[in-house]
Amino acid sequence: MRFLRTMLVALFVLGALVPATIAQGIEISDYIGYAWETGGFPPSDPGDVLQFVGVADWMDPIAGVDLATEEVTYYVYGLTSLGASTDDPAVGYTTYYYSGGTLEMYRDSAKNAAYGINPANASAPSTFTDGTLLLKGAFTSFAITFDPFGGASYGGAADGLAGELITSCSGCIYSWGGTYTVDVGAQIPEGYDMQLDGILQIDSAVPTTDASWGTIKSQYGSSQR
Repeated sequence: MRFLRTMLVALFVLGALVPATIAQGIEISDYIGYAWETGGFPPSDPGDVLQFVGVADWMDPIAGVDLATEEVTYYVYGLTSLGASTDDPAVGYTTYYYSGGTLEMYRDSAKNAAYGINPANASAPSTFTDGTLLLKGAFTSFAITFDPFGGASYGGAADGLAGELITSCSGCIYSWGGTYTVDVGAQIPEGYDMQLDGILQIDSAVPTTDASWGTIKSQYGSSQR
């Protein structure tokens, strides 16, 4: 079962690209995983560091990955808490802001990702970073919003730095975000603080087009779920 409540989107903006408009997004990956933070979460105290690991449970064919023979894994690290800000005390929403942080996304045929317990441990994050790099992004902003019903959504912005999803799609914007759940019903492994559920999305940059993006667009037309 997946614990999707609300979603904020994170943008991975490539280098010098500044598009005039953004076309319809291509959902490239769904993923699910678990997160942990020094000191636990909630609360998120200034200086605490957030990390999470996850596995894709769906990939669009345009990514060139067959989940029957490969796995796609995520590792986010180095997000340093700036503490909490109560955005609207009347309804009970609280936002935790972070600085720094990096996303890495890998593909590999070992299919050996294992969360274990009490991370960091012998298998997490090491079994989530042992493949070919699909995407690396450096965050320029990141936040988690806690709602009064026990859900939490996350999102932010980052610069895309490297990986196959960048080199195969010149002139694209990468959007990434999802939700956290701290509910005990999520069956969170020992030592992890949250379950996460999200998507990676690629948006074409308009009017920027080239052969590689044209190929992706033609594939996209037949790859929607």
